[in-house]
Amino acid sequence: MERRPGSDDESEGSSSQSLSGADQLDQQIATLSSLGVADLRKAWAERFRRPAPPIQSADLLLRLFAWKLQVTSFGDLDADTPSKLARLKTALTRGKSTAPSPALGLRPGSILSREWRGQVHRVLVLDQGFEHLNVRYRSLSEVARAITGTRWSGPRFFGLEAEQARPARVSEEVAS
Repeated sequence: MERRPGSDDESEGSSSQSLSGADQLDQQIATLSSLGVADLRKAWAERFRRPAPPIQSADLLLRLFAWKLQVTSFGDLDADTPSKLARLKTALTRGKSTAPSPALGLRPGSILSREWRGQVHRVLVLDQGFEHLNVRYRSLSEVARAITGTRWSGPRFFGLEAEQARPARVSEEVAS
């Protein structure tokens, strides 16, 4: 029996049967990478039992084919990812920031402390944003800018990044 690129047929012998799933997938993708658009379309139709998308680039069709094989082998995106991607798309089309959430894994109610020029600054972590001196900010960088008067990476200023400026003290006390 002839083995076709991208097929599930394991009849080539014991060498392909002894490969792990990831190794078999790599082997399938390597085989597909030598094909042109017409042969990729044929392999797609044989593998997925429907026509390939109308993509004219062999490189793009190969990438899509490889992704579909990976999904078949290892599973698709988790349930939360498509909705997160949709929110990012909406934000981008509206010209809004797509920066990660300012919480940085901090729980609301946590307090960050940082000494700057002899004065201790305490920042309360909120559900959405931060509070410093009874003023709410959307990001730690805005807080750092208000404290220093210059642009800073807020997480770096408060010592929350690997390259820390000065470590901040984080307490889990709830502000009253």
